[in-house]
Amino acid sequence: PQQQEMSVVTGGTEVASRLQSVLQRIASAAAAASGGSAKQLPRLVAVSKTKPISDIVAAYSAGQRHFGENYVQELYEKSHSPEIQSQCPDIRWHFIGHCQSKNVKRLSQVNTSNEEQKYGCQPNQVVGLAGHLLENCPAISLAGLMTIGSLEASHQAEDGNADFERLVLCRRELTAALKLGGEEQLELSMGMSSDFELAIKMGSTNVRVGSTIFGERNYSK
Repeated sequence: PQQQEMSVVTGGTEVASRLQSVLQRIASAAAAASGGSAKQLPRLVAVSKTKPISDIVAAYSAGQRHFGENYVQELYEKSHSPEIQSQCPDIRWHFIGHCQSKNVKRLSQVNTSNEEQKYGCQPNQVVGLAGHLLENCPAISLAGLMTIGSLEASHQAEDGNADFERLVLCRRELTAALKLGGEEQLELSMGMSSDFELAIKMGSTNVRVGSTIFGERNYSK
């Protein structure tokens, strides 16, 4: 039978403690990247896929507002749950994956690690994709770029990650091609639990952190 992801339930106090630790690490990484006190911290998207609503409420109560989900049905069920609607009035949901919508702000995924199992366009296709969206998809607003760096690149890198650097270069090229006023007009979403601090130091404006906040997932038949 097919394996399904099951969440490892953690207590509300532990979730809050983990969240505060991640926020402190984000602030430290941002300060290191800016050479002092960062003017604006990267957005933390707490990836809550397969996690119980109680964990989301706990993180929300501790100050977290942005949450990410990978499965449409799970996102729908959580966002419509009475607990979420009553206790998390200004929660912000991020869908990580494929979706269809009349109007949507999109971060386009770039496969900077050139791994077959990952989605996303190639770095040399970014400008062409953006042009296609502008000309043919008026309902889609390109907000920026995202990538998932390879584990090998993250573990080997201390001062830099080649996969993240490619995304930074993609944004630079796209900014010039679209004749934008500055690179900051396009967001960069890179960095997860194992490498978000390095990603921030390299310019990430969004980090997607799940297991470090909510605990590891296990796999049950």
